Amino acid sequence: MIKYREKIEYFGSSTDLLKLYLYNESDHKKYAFYVQIDAEYLELFSKNNSLKTFENEIIELNTADTAQLMQIRGVGPYYAAKIIQYRNALGGYFDKKQLYEIKKIPKERMDIIIKSVFTDGKQVKKISINNCEFKELLAHPYFDYYETKLLFDYRNEHVKFIYLQDLKKTGPLPDSYINKVGHYLIFD
Repeated sequence: MIKYREKIEYFGSSTDLLKLYLYNESDHKKYAFYVQIDAEYLELFSKNNSLKTFENEIIELNTADTAQLMQIRGVGPYYAAKIIQYRNALGGYFDKKQLYEIKKIPKERMDIIIKSVFTDGKQVKKISINNCEFKELLAHPYFDYYETKLLFDYRNEHVKFIYLQDLKKTGPLPDSYINKVGHYLIFD
């Protein structure tokens, strides 16, 4: 509870305890009567909107290390490692909203993190769609076996892709998917 308060947010009422992972409705019915939040604390909280100050530094996701990420409110070593692990798997973030794709980080926590980061799309590692190996493309989180096979079958039949829209010719790939993966592909 103390770690949550220090890292994420302060409690304004007893119902805020329901945000805790191991605290549920039945616990709340048992213990809500015993929870008291000091009026001075609430007054100070409402004036400052936060009792603990965090630096307002905006961090670039593609170059940040774990120490920099841990400066963000709500990010400890575990979440920082998850953010970097997913960044490495992707080859970099082109949009900070990609953080929502990381499993095991709650949306509420991610909403806080997103406000403190930005991305530089130039940092994204591109894959040469015409020269890459099957396993290299399959290792990327956005390409499952089905999509990779479609792309390689087309490439083997038609020699190479020239434009991003050539991906539509491979089969039933939605435009949203093509636009998303386009950030990670280079056509040479």
